[in-house]
Amino acid sequence: MLDMKLHKHLKDINTKLTAIEKRIVRVATRLDNNLQKELAKGVDGMVDYELDCVIGFFRKDSDGDPFCELYEKLKGISGEDKESHGYFLADEINHNEFTSWKNHPMKGEFHCWLFHSLYDHIHSWEDIASIDTVWIDIRPRYQYAIDFNF
Repeated sequence: MLDMKLHKHLKDINTKLTAIEKRIVRVATRLDNNLQKELAKGVDGMVDYELDCVIGFFRKDSDGDPFCELYEKLKGISGEDKESHGYFLADEINHNEFTSWKNHPMKGEFHCWLFHSLYDHIHSWEDIASIDTVWIDIRPRYQYAIDFNF
């Protein structure tokens, strides 16, 4: 199913993705906290905001386009009730879908959300192993409504 070299490389990718998740959450928490404060003050007439993240995965031989992109909504991530909002990045929950499989080589491993999402979307260990670069695009969006009441 998985040779030892490929399996080790996939474990290393999972480890790096776990660290990437923590970085995204750290930055997103700071941004979300600031956006909530600005919204509460009505800075510049802001009426709402969105905060999301696109994580692009590139191969060495990439033509400039990612072979996979994952999207995460991050609005409200600085709040205390993260679970009810569906935030999975850096949640310290094992997202390994192979834990109940009888003989899967990854059965006893911890899988972060991004690693799980990759194999859930890509379905090819070799493609996941070909990842060379991860591009993180955290997007805060300020929203305004301008009424034309003359």
